[in-house]
This record gives sequence, structure tokens and C-alpha cells, in this order.
Amino acid sequence: MQWFLMRLKLFDWWLMASSLLLMLMGLLVLWSMSVGASAQGGDSIAQTRFFHQSLYAVAGIAIIVVGAALLDMRTIEHGSIPVFIITVLLLGAVLVSGSVVRGTKGWFVWQSLNLQPVEFAKVGFILFFAALLKRWARRLKELRALMLTATAMMVVGGLVLLQPDFGSFFIFLAVWVAMVLTIGLKRSHVVTMLLLTVVLSVVAWQLFAPYQRDRLLVFLNPNIDPLGRGYQLRQAMIAVGSGQWLGKGLGAGSQNQLQFLPERQTDFLFAVIAEEMGFIGAGLVIVLWAVVLLRLLYWSSVVQDDFALFALVGLAILLFVEISVVIGMNVGLFPITGLSLPLLSYGGSSFIATAMALMIAQSIIIEAKRSGWVRKYQ
Repeated sequence: MQWFLMRLKLFDWWLMASSLLLMLMGLLVLWSMSVGASAQGGDSIAQTRFFHQSLYAVAGIAIIVVGAALLDMRTIEHGSIPVFIITVLLLGAVLVSGSVVRGTKGWFVWQSLNLQPVEFAKVGFILFFAALLKRWARRLKELRALMLTATAMMVVGGLVLLQPDFGSFFIFLAVWVAMVLTIGLKRSHVVTMLLLTVVLSVVAWQLFAPYQRDRLLVFLNPNIDPLGRGYQLRQAMIAVGSGQWLGKGLGAGSQNQLQFLPERQTDFLFAVIAEEMGFIGAGLVIVLWAVVLLRLLYWSSVVQDDFALFALVGLAILLFVEISVVIGMNVGLFPITGLSLPLLSYGGSSFIATAMALMIAQSIIIEAKRSGWVRKYQ
């Protein structure tokens, strides 16, 4: 117990506190949906979602605290390849025996329990990539080494495209590009990466379902079909704009409570926050995520271990891209992709996967402090 408490003291509590506040804000918004549902006669689905998300929050906190205190960073590093292989196998298995949810065959469904392997594959991919870069970072100027990393990305990305899940595919592609560029490449290799990105984008377009192509067309022109294909985006922008500075109050947002806003508990939760908590609430979400990302980048700049550096950078990139895309699609800056806002949107797979990412970050931070990788920490 004393050893556990000692490691607990080495947590980055700025990172932990920001994460907890984000979880709390997500629960508040889901609670507001359940309150509004009760006032309208009791929508048991909204109330059940709040109950489930509360359980996910408890499990997520336990994963971060207990996992970071018990797991050694070297254990995480050594397990990165097996974890990556398992996630790839799960992505393959879900194509064979998975269930279709919202047009994507990317879920394992057992009664009321749903598991989305791609959320865990994102974390597994970053750990594998960090371990790979630790060994190959200085050789990435060789085209062979660059193509090795590209092959790993295409294996995962190809399986995700077959679901098809363009949003998650974009996440994998963005993480790969950003992590490779942090190493530094020859100009010719950058051109190769751009060409590969164009080819993958063309392939992705061919694999798109009709509704996914419609999302891109609506993004380019939201008024193309305001009551059909453009309905989601228009309702989200109305919700965001109507919140003004202080919002309409929890449980009082018309777009949310009257359910004009589709997928309000997942894709468009940020629009609900903006409507009911206003610019202040939406701004607080952005500030809290900024604290999380800045702490990850701070520790990546001071650790003296390559795996720790690449893992922290990768996790920061993953969270930044997901947050930017989700907030962007809520205000019309990005096409609708079907992604969830980490730690806030309803969903066990996304929530637990994000908790695992934060657990890994805290484990690295603990190891950095305990082992003296950094001369001074705060």
C-alpha cells in the first residue's frame, strides 16, 4: 500500500484534474438529457445512457489510477507489439462477425454490451509506432524505414476502411503523418507521403457508402439539402449559436431536449454543451483539453527515453486530432465523420480507450519522476 501511495504522489495532478473535470462535464450534459427526458414523460434510453456513462467514468478513473500505479512503463513498451497484433486481429474479426451500427460494421454486440475495437486499436497503434520509432527513428531518412511505418499504418487503415469508418481512418493517417514529420524527413520522402495520402484518399472515396459521400458534399454546401442530408449540420450550428455566452441552462436547450439534434449524445455533444452552457461552457471544455495536451507535450519535451517521447507525442496528436475534428464538425469546419468527443461523449469503448491512453501517459510520467529521467519536474 505504501508503494502504491508513493507512486500515486508522482502523478501529474494537473493532467489528472483536467481529465476528471472533463468527465464531470460529460456526465452533467448526459444528466441534462435524462432530466429533460423525465420532464417529457420519461425517456428510459436517456436515463440508461447516463447510468452507463457513470459506470464508465468509475471504470475509467480506476484504470487511470490503478493501472498507472501498478504498470511499469517498460512493461507497456514490451507489450506494445502483442497489443498491436491483438488489435489488428480484432479489427479483422469484427469484419467477419461484427454487427452493423450506423452503417459501419465495426462493433461486437453482446446483448446490451457494445465493443468497438477501432478505439483500442488507436492506442495500440501509437504504442507500436512508438516502439518502432525508438528503433528506427534515426533511419527514417531511408525510404525503406519510412515504408515500414507506412505498411503498419496501411494494414490498420485498410481494415478500418473496409468497415467502412472514414473518421477513424483519418485519425490513423493523421497520427502517422504527424509522428513521422516530428522526426524529420527528406524532401523526396515528404513528396512520397503526400502521394501516398492522395492514393489512400482516392481508395477511401471508392469505399465510401453513399451517406458518407453525402456528408462531404453537405460540408461543401450545407444548404444543398437542409431537411435531408444537411439536417444534422444545420441543427448543430443552430444549437451552438443559440447558446450565446451563458447558455440556456442544463436541461433547457431546445435543440437538445426536443431532439432536433441527431446523435446528440455522441457526435454532437459539443453542440449540446454550447447550447446549454454557452460560450463559457464550450470554452471551458477547450481550456481543459488544452491543459491535458500541454502537459503531455511538456513531458514529451523533458523525458530522456525515446519510447516515452514518441508515446506521449503520439497520444497528444491522437487526442488533438479527435478533439479538433469533433469540435470542427459541430461548427461546420469539418465534414461529419461519426467520431466522439473523448471523455465527454457517450460510449464505453471510446471512454475506456481514452482512459487507457491517460493511464499510459501517467505511467510514463511516474517512471520519469521516479527514475530521474528529468532533472526537474513539476
